[in-house]
Amino acid sequence: MITFMHMAVSNQIDSAGIDIGSARSWRRAGLTASQFRLAIQHGELVRVRRGVYTTRAFMTKAAEKSVLWQVLHVASAVCVQSARDAAASHQTAAVIHGLSLLNRPDAGIVQLTRPPGRYRGSGVPGVRFHSAALPPAHVVTRHGVRL
Repeated sequence: MITFMHMAVSNQIDSAGIDIGSARSWRRAGLTASQFRLAIQHGELVRVRRGVYTTRAFMTKAAEKSVLWQVLHVASAVCVQSARDAAASHQTAAVIHGLSLLNRPDAGIVQLTRPPGRYRGSGVPGVRFHSAALPPAHVVTRHGVRL
């Protein structure tokens, strides 16, 4: 049974303007703590990794399209690390760009590059970090992810 509260939460999620974010991001987007819990209980928000959630609609789209699946994992890794200056790189960026690869990318591994001096070790399962200068002219955004 759909309750008024559940409908209100669904509307709040729709109007938040984000597909994936940390629990803090969802709260900044307007969900109260109780609405956030309710959204998870009803499957409106789905846990991607510890502390990172996406909408059920985006998760469904991502499961059907490998590029969006990769975007989902890159975005979640960035959220976990609070690495706003990071960019998807290497094979991860190639997949998001839609480029063909000679070898299949490592399953479940997201590759991120951060500027020198910002590297704090791996610390996140499924994420391989690289360190290199990222001139703004070399960074583009696709599907909301910096590449």
